[in-house]
Amino acid sequence: MVNLEHLATYVPRRILRGFADSSGGQFAPHVDRFPAAILFADISGFTDLSERLGSKGPAGTEELSAIINACFGSMLGPVSRSGGDVLMMAGDALVVAWDALPDGSLREPLLKAMQCAREIQQSSTKTEGVTLSVRIGIGAGLVEAFFVGGIEGALGDDAVGDPFRQMGLAQGQARPGDVVGVAGKRGRSFAAAAQGAIVGEGCVRIDSAEAPRRLPGEEPRDLTGVPREMWKHFCPSRSAFSCTTRANIGWRTPVR
Repeated sequence: MVNLEHLATYVPRRILRGFADSSGGQFAPHVDRFPAAILFADISGFTDLSERLGSKGPAGTEELSAIINACFGSMLGPVSRSGGDVLMMAGDALVVAWDALPDGSLREPLLKAMQCAREIQQSSTKTEGVTLSVRIGIGAGLVEAFFVGGIEGALGDDAVGDPFRQMGLAQGQARPGDVVGVAGKRGRSFAAAAQGAIVGEGCVRIDSAEAPRRLPGEEPRDLTGVPREMWKHFCPSRSAFSCTTRANIGWRTPVR
């Protein structure tokens, strides 16, 4: 039997809220626009580790999987505690969002993102002679999330916007262990919330930042009453996952 509570952890909370708003009906393709702080965390040293463990064959592959799972686990703790919402995982990286306050302010979400980033950077993993650390870029602004599909019943989501361009620029300037954001005109919210050294073109490496005023508890996740055909498409696509319904009808869908 499917454990819906467990499976819901693979679906971004924003999508779960969309399911709730649809009252179990059709989740139609649409665009969701919202201001948010966006964090991109990339594990540095993964390529070298993959090459070393790849030479060990299947045993090395299993070891690599265990190490990466442990690394992601250490990152997801701070994400959860700070109220972040994982939008996607891609290989050795993840993207997290913190929604703006009701008045549209991004200062508090940025402070949460930076606190999360600092917690992530407090730990690193050394294995097989390779130190795994994390490079983090942060952006903020208007996000456009496209929920698309309809061909052969498939659905999917893709988020774009200036915060993603900012985080990409910032992460490109980050060294292993750094947290970098965009300063200047495009990063007013970030510049007002953090202090640090200017690096590259219009970026700042964070040295310090205020603590956020309030940190929310983890938002409950629930898929009860949501048709399987709606939520199964939004499980991330990193590895194959099989589950069986109460009617013993099996299905396979990619999940991380």
